[in-house]
Amino acid sequence: PFLGSRITRSLEPSVIPKSFQLNSRINWVVQSSAVDLLHLLLVAMKWFMKEYGIPGRFTISIHDEVRFHVPQEHQYEAALALQLANLMTRAHFATKLGIYDLPNKDAIYSG
Repeated sequence: PFLGSRITRSLEPSVIPKSFQLNSRINWVVQSSAVDLLHLLLVAMKWFMKEYGIPGRFTISIHDEVRFHVPQEHQYEAALALQLANLMTRAHFATKLGIYDLPNKDAIYSG
């Protein structure tokens, strides 16, 4: 988890059977990290939209997809803001892992 949360007490060894401990803990790390990425992306996108006067709003997130509603005349500004928000979020995650050279293929949002 990239925002510094701790594992839930319900996944501590004293609570769950040994056969589920490793899988449950790995799943928790993956799922909570994905939520952290989504939250950081949404915060960055909200900042970009406010800072640059892009009207619109976050609509829905399903799995690895986010949707924003923006007026058609602002679609390109919103798309650029989403690219930049994604790059900022990925760069944050990479630096938390000690990776300081983000590959080009990871810097482009293709959704």
